[in-house]
Amino acid sequence: MTVMVDDVTEVEEDQSVGAPESLGKRNWRLSRGKLVVGGVIAAVIVGLALWMFSWSSPIPVREVVVVGALPESTEKIEAAAGIELGTPLRDIDAEAVVARVVGVESIEAADLEYLRPWTVSINVEERVPFFLQGEKKQWLLLDQAGDPIREVSGKPPKLPVVSGEKGRWPELVAALSALDAQTREDVSRAEIGSDGVIVFELRRGSIVEWGRSEQNKQKATVLTSLMPREADVFVVSTPERPAMRGDVKLPKKNRGSEPDPPESQPVEPESTTP
Repeated sequence: MTVMVDDVTEVEEDQSVGAPESLGKRNWRLSRGKLVVGGVIAAVIVGLALWMFSWSSPIPVREVVVVGALPESTEKIEAAAGIELGTPLRDIDAEAVVARVVGVESIEAADLEYLRPWTVSINVEERVPFFLQGEKKQWLLLDQAGDPIREVSGKPPKLPVVSGEKGRWPELVAALSALDAQTREDVSRAEIGSDGVIVFELRRGSIVEWGRSEQNKQKATVLTSLMPREADVFVVSTPERPAMRGDVKLPKKNRGSEPDPPESQPVEPESTTP
């Protein structure tokens, strides 16, 4: 009988030890269940937020902005885009809008971006005017490739009028691009012949004999060093031996008591090391 009592006691003790362990497992399962439910709810909320602030959203557009365009092009771009304020985002055909914007004559590329909460940004890459063609009140802006951008009624003050062999215009672009911004703005006309020889006319009336489109950086450096002087012709076709011709005058601070060189006498300035 003693043995039986002992067995029962042992079984009871085992049950008393196992009870708390089962309760802990049950609590752990409840906690895990709450985490799963919380995760699902969070995912739903995030999903709804992403949907509300996407191109599928019913949120109406309240603002349209244009980024990357010249001020005079903004109105044309907005008109081409045709996005009316109050239109739900989901009703905007982004591909169609981009196609219309790229159809604007001065636009090279475009894309549409949604800026939360209700702004649509039209981001464009506009072709930059590099040359002019025309006369009097009708001028055509050209990009670096010589392709037309748009017509303007007033002559832009800082662009050169281009002429000559169009097939060689890339050489002309390379020469002009080598000049610093200030010197390039001083060029009123740029011409390249069928032989590739380039001539610039400055706004003050002087001529620059550039030669062929080679050693452009060295020629640009030499021309910049000559610009403080006055001359009818600046010759930089051989940058190691630049020259000035015609009515040559040194800057006032360098003249001293020396008379100006006679008209049409070639003048060899100090050689400039690029």
